[in-house]
Amino acid sequence: MYISIIPARGGSKGIPLKNIARLAGHPLIYYTIKASVNSKYISSTYLSTDCESIINVAVSYGISRIIRRPHHLASDTTSMIEVLQHALQQIDITHTDISGIVLLQPTSPLRSHSHIDSAIEIFSSSKAGSLVSVVEVPHAYIPESLYHINDDPTDCQRLISLGSNQSSRRQDKPKFYARNGPSIVITTPSLIKAGKLYSEKPVPFVMSGPDSTDIDTLSDLRFAEFLMSELGT
Repeated sequence: MYISIIPARGGSKGIPLKNIARLAGHPLIYYTIKASVNSKYISSTYLSTDCESIINVAVSYGISRIIRRPHHLASDTTSMIEVLQHALQQIDITHTDISGIVLLQPTSPLRSHSHIDSAIEIFSSSKAGSLVSVVEVPHAYIPESLYHINDDPTDCQRLISLGSNQSSRRQDKPKFYARNGPSIVITTPSLIKAGKLYSEKPVPFVMSGPDSTDIDTLSDLRFAEFLMSELGT
């Protein structure tokens, strides 16, 4: 059995009540609720929040499993593992029945149920203890392309020295991946109880740049709306 937890606190410095900010006619959290509910593998969707306004929105979209988070677990400094540990304490099911806990950040509106289902399939067929969604790092930002500017603004040094036989062509550069929000994390009750979100070697789930869009600013909202219009989602 797989369950999902959507962590959505009320506080946000960049966008007030960001998780229910309007995006293409719906509150931002709607897209994550829709993706979770439509997943063929997720049995139950839980919302962890400290905010009544977010609860009201989630309930209007059919979410009845509400984990009311105390305010001391909804600050800027609260770690995700603390949020998940609290959630597990409130969930009224036997943890041994849970194959995986799917953590879905509400700030990833272009992540769909298809992404979730594919990630669960990869996780269930692997021997990894967890899964994390990633996106390919643009070649201009990989280590071989980075420079450090010292106190002297004319002193610009490459962080990684390229030998005479190394090429700086884009086609020859190695690929690197970064967590994309992360849009999808699959973990287990045993990891959470141990105070860990990821296992030592999590299996990656690669997502495209557009699908990895993460909402942090008003510009991100506008960009996401543009992508939705272009992609017809």
